[in-house]
Amino acid sequence: MDHHLTGLAVWDQADEHARRILAELLERRLPAAPVARYDEIHRRLDEEIPEFALWAESLEARATSRAWNASKGCCCGSARAATRAFTAPSCPLRRCCSVSGALGSPR
Repeated sequence: MDHHLTGLAVWDQADEHARRILAELLERRLPAAPVARYDEIHRRLDEEIPEFALWAESLEARATSRAWNASKGCCCGSARAATRAFTAPSCPLRRCCSVSGALGSPR
């Protein structure tokens, strides 16, 4: 972070304590602000434009499919084993993985 701020008069004139506080604030707060803004805009677009919601769902499904294929069956070693595992109560992904919904209700 320091290399981005070097050369700014305020940064160059600040003492080490002020630089440390600013760096900590930027590292903790700055990344969360655009993510929250993105989520809010995405939610509004979903509500206001039905086509956007369909497009976003399509992208989400594609990303889920690619992640599923890349994982080679996720925690279970193969797609067939993973399919069985998602329906097993012991699978840690059964409750949180969006793929489990595509596989049907847990048994």
